[in-house]
Amino acid sequence: MLAAGSAAAGVSAVAATQSADVAGLVGSGIALVAGLAGLVLVKRWTDHARAREAELGEALGQLAKTSVSKAYVDKVLRGVRDMILVTDMKGVVLDCNPAAAERTGYSRSELVGQNVMELIQGTGSFEESELEGYASKMRHADGRFFSVLLSRGRLEGDAGLVWAVSDISVQQAAMEAIRRSHSQAEEANQAKSRFLATMSHELRTPLNAIIGYAELVEDQVEPGSEMLEDLRRIQGAGKHLLGLINGILDLSKIEAGKLHIFLEDVPLRSLVDDVVATVRPHADRKGLAIRVEVPDDTGKARIDEAKTRQILLNLMSNAIKFTSEGQVVLAVERYQRDGTPWVQFEVTDTGIGMHDEELERVFEPFVQADDTTSRSYGGTGLGLSIALAFARMMGGRITVRSRVGQGSAFCVDLPAGEPVWDALM
Repeated sequence: MLAAGSAAAGVSAVAATQSADVAGLVGSGIALVAGLAGLVLVKRWTDHARAREAELGEALGQLAKTSVSKAYVDKVLRGVRDMILVTDMKGVVLDCNPAAAERTGYSRSELVGQNVMELIQGTGSFEESELEGYASKMRHADGRFFSVLLSRGRLEGDAGLVWAVSDISVQQAAMEAIRRSHSQAEEANQAKSRFLATMSHELRTPLNAIIGYAELVEDQVEPGSEMLEDLRRIQGAGKHLLGLINGILDLSKIEAGKLHIFLEDVPLRSLVDDVVATVRPHADRKGLAIRVEVPDDTGKARIDEAKTRQILLNLMSNAIKFTSEGQVVLAVERYQRDGTPWVQFEVTDTGIGMHDEELERVFEPFVQADDTTSRSYGGTGLGLSIALAFARMMGGRITVRSRVGQGSAFCVDLPAGEPVWDALM
């Protein structure tokens, strides 16, 4: 349809002046060739079809009243790379441009006299003579059909119909290849998730046994024994590996859509106290202070307790891990957004902080700020991506602000009532 509009503009110019617009006609043909590149332009043809077709019909009507030579008209039609068909009001082909014969495999004489309804599928009723951006199939001389995008306009005085037909078979083949690739990628991703879930279960069972036996042996070893340190290393390594496997399992479940939320009314103060009690030993070993800011009237929020606890544990553990001195603060605040109650958890630290480019990918799975961070502090880079996924499942979000050398602040916003999925999108 871009071809039809450009041709219409060219013909209009010819109708106005004979000699000065030859260069414009040639330029229109060049523009039309360039306009065929890419699927994006096919969509743009659809958007502008009606106006372009009206111009084309008006221009051809005016052309019939002028003394412009047929040679000029032939130049225009030869310059158009899309197929142009001129028919009577019943759809019988009266004329066509060379591109129509080339694309269909018919000669011009073979096309003339055929009915468009036999050439193009689903051309519609001729009572409504205008079509815009209509996707259909066109018959080739060898019997096969190829994809086209067509437009149709009425010539002035009901002298006939003009058809602009674009071959979009290449674009459609490319789109189909993209769809197939996307489908194959989704299937491969699901297969990967199933494999990870299976392997994670298989690995967790012996790891739990190793950790359990190490704890039993530790209870039987006398204080001060050299074996204690070795047993604690076994437990530490086992728990680290178990945490990694649990993270991979959670991630695979998220990707497979097998995790669900279970909303319940959760006392926020007790939730925060439970999280702080879990991470405080780690903070004490590093000499860090933990400050909690929870108003007395915080009350309850309708959230998934397990997933919210996991979010806060991930954020607090990260804050402690990347802070060598100072403090970690966990603050809770309730607020209203568009009449809906929300709760915000903010975890602030005085740690190493992050650059802007690091912030852009901090929530990507298996990604840490940089390789130096990974080597210095360990970890897999799964905690934040899992936390973000859990927050989104509850209709919330996680945002972060940070400055290098001054620390970071992660804010978790969750609906305190039923999830409002689009409120923060």
